[in-house]
Amino acid sequence: MLGHDFGPFEGTVKGTPKTRPTGVLRFAPEAGQRRRHHAAGAPALRPSGSGSVVRPILLGMRVLRIISCAALVAVVLSTHAAGEQAPLSDPIPEKIQPSGLVLAAEEFVRVPRTSDSSEDGQTNAAYARIQFLTPLGDGTGRLALNDLRGPLYLTDERGADPVVFLDMREQDVGFDDSMFPNETGLVSVAFHPQFGQTGTPGFGKFYTAYSATSGSGIADYLDDDAESHESVIREWTANDPTAGVFSGSSREVFRLGQFAPNHNIGMLAFNPNAEAGSSDYGMLYACLGDGGMAHDPR
Repeated sequence: MLGHDFGPFEGTVKGTPKTRPTGVLRFAPEAGQRRRHHAAGAPALRPSGSGSVVRPILLGMRVLRIISCAALVAVVLSTHAAGEQAPLSDPIPEKIQPSGLVLAAEEFVRVPRTSDSSEDGQTNAAYARIQFLTPLGDGTGRLALNDLRGPLYLTDERGADPVVFLDMREQDVGFDDSMFPNETGLVSVAFHPQFGQTGTPGFGKFYTAYSATSGSGIADYLDDDAESHESVIREWTANDPTAGVFSGSSREVFRLGQFAPNHNIGMLAFNPNAEAGSSDYGMLYACLGDGGMAHDPR
């Protein structure tokens, strides 16, 4: 296991110098919350779309909002008293009946058209490469919407027209999405649970996961294996968290070398169910892919 110390951050990466890290990194943004947790396999789910966000409507049933970086499946195996696995002739003996529920979708919000920074034919020419609709969690109902190509928009629960809050293309952070347009760029954003709470360690803080050129910094891990690019986690501190356009400062938290253009860093998230004062409150999770192309022996 490889440990990394980023000042008030600390995390572990599953792997060795000869293998790629895969799983979830766990960071403690506040000073004094320095913990190490092992990585667990959780590949990132990163869809590309047409530029529209659709809102699911479940008729006759309450909608539960679930944020995930991948489907996590728990498999429980039945065993004999002696410890042997019991054969399953039919795991679901009863026929599954239709529930009668109807799921519909309606257009919620549409971002402006953007374009890829490269045209190498690796992917389709999407209208925009939107990824996640992320609540700011400050009680305002605002939502952040990231486009892989660099813009980070703000809208709200009413579907207000998106406005650019932060554009990675205009920041001096080495941002680059040209390696693989639908798997690199501004991949994810997460807002600290104390983002809107004055006087707290997390006030005004949010985090981005993005791809950068290898020459724009020194990787904390696999710096000698970054022929393609590097994945970066950056902390941003807004001077005024209520403002519609970002103004403030930033610092790099973690940088990872990537020898291939795909299967990179993925979703960032805080545990929405963690209560203030608990050991998991304010812990930042980062999902990582295997970093390899098809048929990669590493």
